[in-house]
Amino acid sequence: MAFDDVAFDDENPFPGTLYNKQNGEDVYNGCNIDYTGHEVNKHNFQAILQGDYKSIVVDQHSKSTKKVLESDENSKVFLYFSDHGAPGHLFFPDTQYYADELNQTIKFMHLNKMYSELIIFLEACESGSIFENIDLKGMNAWALTATNATAPSWGTYCFPHDTV
Repeated sequence: MAFDDVAFDDENPFPGTLYNKQNGEDVYNGCNIDYTGHEVNKHNFQAILQGDYKSIVVDQHSKSTKKVLESDENSKVFLYFSDHGAPGHLFFPDTQYYADELNQTIKFMHLNKMYSELIIFLEACESGSIFENIDLKGMNAWALTATNATAPSWGTYCFPHDTV
C-alpha cells in the first residue's frame, strides 16, 4: 500500500521518479504497488492482514491487485508501516487506525493461525504507544517501533549535513 502521491506531483522536479539521496538511484523505478490513493485506508489494511479478499473496497477504475495476506501457521510474516502517528493511533491518508484496532487484528491473525512468527516494524511518531496494552509475546509476535510512546520520529534528508 502506498498513497503514491509524490512521483507525479506537480512539485516533483523529476516527474515519475523518486530519490532518497542526492545522485542516488530512482527508487520508484520498478515499484509495483497493489493499493494506491484512497484505497490506502484502515479498512483495506485490516482486510489485507486478515486475508479477507471480499471486504477490500476499491473504486471501479482501480488498478488494484486486491491481494491479501494468504499466510498460514507456518508463515513468518513481516509487517512494515511507515506514516504519521500520534499517541494510540496511526494515520492513513483519510483515516486513523487506533491501537486497539491493530491489536484486535493481530489477535485475529494469531487465533486464525495466520503466522508462526509475526514481526512488526512501525515507523511513525509516538509509535511506541501502539503496543502498550497488548501481550505480543503471548501471540508469538514482536514489534520494533521507531520511537517511544511520547516522542516524534523524524526522517529527514538535509543536504549538505547528511554526509558521514
